[in-house]
Amino acid sequence: MSDGRARSYYLELVSGRARGTGAACLRGLLACGEVPYRAAMAARRAWYAMAARRVEMPVISVGNLTLGGTGKTPLVAWLARLLVESGRRPVIVSRGYKRQAGRVGDEAAALRLELPETVGQIEAADRVGALRCVAAEKKFDVAILDDGFQHLKLRRDLDLLLIDAMQPFGYGRVIPRGLLREPLSAIGRADAVILTRTDLVAEAELERIEAEVRRHLRPGAPLVRAAHVATHLVGQDGRREAVESLRGAAVYAYSGLANPDGFVGTLEGLGTRVVGRRDFADHYHYTAADLDDIMSAARTVGAARVVTTTKDLVKVAGTEQNVTALAVEIQFVSGGEELSRLVSEKVKGNR
Repeated sequence: MSDGRARSYYLELVSGRARGTGAACLRGLLACGEVPYRAAMAARRAWYAMAARRVEMPVISVGNLTLGGTGKTPLVAWLARLLVESGRRPVIVSRGYKRQAGRVGDEAAALRLELPETVGQIEAADRVGALRCVAAEKKFDVAILDDGFQHLKLRRDLDLLLIDAMQPFGYGRVIPRGLLREPLSAIGRADAVILTRTDLVAEAELERIEAEVRRHLRPGAPLVRAAHVATHLVGQDGRREAVESLRGAAVYAYSGLANPDGFVGTLEGLGTRVVGRRDFADHYHYTAADLDDIMSAARTVGAARVVTTTKDLVKVAGTEQNVTALAVEIQFVSGGEELSRLVSEKVKGNR
C-alpha cells in the first residue's frame, strides 16, 4: 500500500468512518496503544521541565497539537516579517523533516521564496546545539522554532499553538488511536492559540471549538482567529501572477500536504473550478513518473491549469512541466493586534 493510501485508510479508521468488524478490532488495538503513549509523554514533560536548555537569545515556538498540517508555514513567515519590521534579526530553525540528503527541506525552500534575505534559516536535528552556535556568532538576535510545541528540550520565551479549525482535536484521541500528539490539557502551556482556516468553517462550529479551547487555555492568553488568504501565483521561473486569473478557470490541483482539503478549499474560494485533484502524502518527493501522471490526468479532465502549493513547487524545479503554485499568507480575522503586542513584549529588551 502506498504512503498516501495508507494515510487515507488510517484517517478513515481513527475517524470512525471505516465500518465493520475488522475496522472495529483495529480501533481497539490502536486504543490499547494510547495508555503507554500518554505515560511516555507525561514522563517526557516531567523530565524536560527540569532538564530543558536555554540559549542566549529569545525563542518563539510555533507548533500544533495534532499530526498533520495546521498552517504553520504562513504563520512563521508572518512572524519573521513582523520581527524584521521591528528591527530584529530573526533566524528560523527547523528539523528539516523528510528532507533529502544535501537538499533544503520543502518548507524551508518555500519560505525562502517569500521572505527577505536577512531572515536566517537553519535545518538541524540538534536544534539546541545549532541555536547555541548561532547565538555565539551574534548574527541573529531572535529564533523562531518551527514545529516546536513538543520540542521541550529547548526553553522558549513564547509558545504559539496553532489549531486547524477544519480538524481541531484529532478525533479526540491521542496517537495511535487518534491524531493528537498530546492530550488537550497541553493547550495550557500555550501563550496564545491561533485558530487557522476559520474562513472554511461555519460560525457555530467555530464557537464550539473556541469553547473547548478556553476550557484548557490559561486566563489572559489570546485566542486568535486566522484565515489563509491567497496573495498571488508563482511559476517555476519565479514570475508572479494575480490570483484573479484563476477565477472561473478549470484547474487540476495536486499537493503533498497533511490537510489537502484546506488547499482545495482556498482554491475554490477564489472562484476556481477544481475539476480534478490528487493528494500525496505530506512532504512527498515527486518522481518524473508522478508528474507525467499528473499532467495526463489534468488533460483527461480538461483542466486549463495545474496548480500546487509553494512547498510542492520547489520540489519540481527544473522540470519542463507547466505547473503554477498558489502562494498564501495568514490574515487575522480577530486578535491579530493582541498577538503582535504579545510578540513585541516577549522579545523587547532582549537584544
